[in-house]
Amino acid sequence: MQPFRIRGGVLGGLPGGGSGRMVLGLVKALKKRGISPLCVQAVVQDLNPTAVDMAYINLTLWGVPTKAIWGDTIRLEEREVY
Repeated sequence: MQPFRIRGGVLGGLPGGGSGRMVLGLVKALKKRGISPLCVQAVVQDLNPTAVDMAYINLTLWGVPTKAIWGDTIRLEEREVY
């Protein structure tokens, strides 16, 4: 995943978000470079509602502003958004 810069931070998106571990890897790498997790906005989406819950909890515990979507990325369906 290649993050792209937005005004004042970094936006990372992951269509098959799972538990959010890849986004956390990005956050940890940015933190080593002196960028705060508050400067990252994560958007994760998954078909599995348990994975969406895990991603939301994992990322918010790290202080990352997160939008977690339970839905189908390919069909552009959103069942629930946290």
